[in-house]
Amino acid sequence: MFSRTVVATAAVALVLACVTDVTEGAEVGLGSPAPGLAPRSLLCYIASWNGKFRAQDLNPDLCTMTVACYGRLEENGSLREGSGQEEIRLLEGLKALKTTKRFDLALSIGGWAEGSERFSAMAADPAMRRTFIESVIKFVDRYDLKGVEVSWIAPTRRGGKPTDRANFVTLVTELSRALRALPTPVRMGVALPVINENLENKVLEAFDVTALAPHADWMLVQGYDLHGHWDFFTDVNAPLYSVRPNDNVTVSHLLKAFLSVAPSQRLFLGMPAFGRTWVLADSPVPGGLGARTELGALFSDAGMLSYQQICQDFKKDEDDEDERQWSKSWDPVSKTPYAVTNTRERRGFVSYDDPQSIRIKVKFAQDFGMGGAALFTVDNDDYSGLCGTPYPLTRAAQSALQD
Repeated sequence: MFSRTVVATAAVALVLACVTDVTEGAEVGLGSPAPGLAPRSLLCYIASWNGKFRAQDLNPDLCTMTVACYGRLEENGSLREGSGQEEIRLLEGLKALKTTKRFDLALSIGGWAEGSERFSAMAADPAMRRTFIESVIKFVDRYDLKGVEVSWIAPTRRGGKPTDRANFVTLVTELSRALRALPTPVRMGVALPVINENLENKVLEAFDVTALAPHADWMLVQGYDLHGHWDFFTDVNAPLYSVRPNDNVTVSHLLKAFLSVAPSQRLFLGMPAFGRTWVLADSPVPGGLGARTELGALFSDAGMLSYQQICQDFKKDEDDEDERQWSKSWDPVSKTPYAVTNTRERRGFVSYDDPQSIRIKVKFAQDFGMGGAALFTVDNDDYSGLCGTPYPLTRAAQSALQD
């Protein structure tokens, strides 16, 4: 009896021996389609770098699929291995959890820290693509993965080459064919990250979305990190609509750009379970959006606060009104909340999402017939219920998808 890995390796060899056809609408040709994601699905991403979150803290019942972030590349194009790696520890923990809870697990490969250099070299070389795909199949077998996502941020940029756009289509086509040729077909995903400046043109320059779509079961539209402390004035991390004239860096504009080049049911709206922070330059604090800021980030070098951290700060204010630190507001244009603090220790601003803004975003995506939504990342949600019911953002997304 041959093992699943032996069968998988033979399938990969067969796939890569074929001439890749990346024309628009090309059929896969080998294997059978993986079980598609049902309409109104919720993808729950988990970060491997959150040292406090444990695999047993996950509530997989809230999610259609749990996506571990991120697999990383070696110089030869294979996936990085080794028990000391943070992504391996996360995968091992989730694999152990599957012995007591039933859920679909996927792995996202790449992420911001990976950059483009290794992706670019691997995607351009047939032998390195083979090495990559074979290593992915080993991970599928080892961790019983039901999905694999490629999160290259971003082709042609950050150390990439002009040929990356076409090479990425070739890579995704070959990987998708190999995953669908497995005895139990595995789903394929592609992340479509934000490229802030000249949003629509830059994203479509990096990604041939129309050519990628036939080979992806889901395409994650990363509707967050649209603004941050790098802007030098307070703005909105994930605005549904712009608070400034002539600003197209918004969730609504991003979605409409992708909807013009890809089937709506393949697209999933990614929403943040974190806020972006700014250090305010003026005192007393003028507050509100558009306030002048200083170089640097509030609370951390990354300028980021988890929703759990944010709600805990707000809860402290509720418990001790005499020492209130935050002034909360709702912006009716961007459909998001924000808060301002002005104490001796810190003078800052945070833009974040709460259950109300999450529900509004999901409803917007549903109105366009999108495949579903995604939360990035659920370990940033109030997963332990320190502020009330556990997983308030995840629950808001799930209930909105079911409405």
